[in-house]
Amino acid sequence: SHLEALPLGNGRLGVAVWSEDGFTAQLNRGDTMPYRYSTGQVVIPGLVALTSAQDYAGRLNLYSGVFEERGGGMTAHAYVQPGSDTFIVDVTGADPSQPQTALLRLWEPRQPRASVKGSSGMLAESWKDNEDPGASGRTFGSLSAITAEGRNVSASVSSPTTVTVTVTPDADGRFRIIVASPHYEDEASGTALALA
Repeated sequence: SHLEALPLGNGRLGVAVWSEDGFTAQLNRGDTMPYRYSTGQVVIPGLVALTSAQDYAGRLNLYSGVFEERGGGMTAHAYVQPGSDTFIVDVTGADPSQPQTALLRLWEPRQPRASVKGSSGMLAESWKDNEDPGASGRTFGSLSAITAEGRNVSASVSSPTTVTVTVTPDADGRFRIIVASPHYEDEASGTALALA
C-alpha cells in the first residue's frame, strides 16, 4: 500500500517501508535526541516495476525479519542486519541494461551536510540539545550513508538534502542497496563507521 508502512528493525535502527515512489523506507533511531529525528529516507524509483505489477505480492518473513516482495519478474528482500545498524535491499530480476538509482534524503528544515566519498553518499547533521526546559546541553546528531553493489556504482550530491547512488545491475539482474545509520554525535565519531 502507498499509505501503510511495514516496520523492520534490530532494536537500534528502525525502518518503515512502503511503496511510494517505487520503494520508500524511512530510517529512525531512538538516540537522535531530543526529538528523535529521522536519519533519512531511502527511495528506489526503479522498483515501481515491481510494486505496481499486476502479480505483486509482499510478506514479512517473521522468522528472518525480511520483507519479501515479488512482482513483474523482480524480487526485493529488505531487512535490517541484526549485528550492525545497516539496512539492505537485495533485488533480483532487474533489467541488466538499465541503471538503477537510490536516493538518500532528508527534508526541510533539516540541514545535513551532504557529501560523497568514493561510491558512497552521506548525510550528516549535528545539533545541541540546549533549547527546551531541562535540556541536556549535549550534542546529538544523525548520520546515514548509502552505497550499492552491482556494476558501475557511483554517488553524487543531488541537492543540499539528498545524495544519489547509481548502479547498473549485474548481468543476472541483481543489485544491492546498502544504507548504514550508526549512532552519531559529531563528524569525528561517526563518519568512519558509516563508510566502513
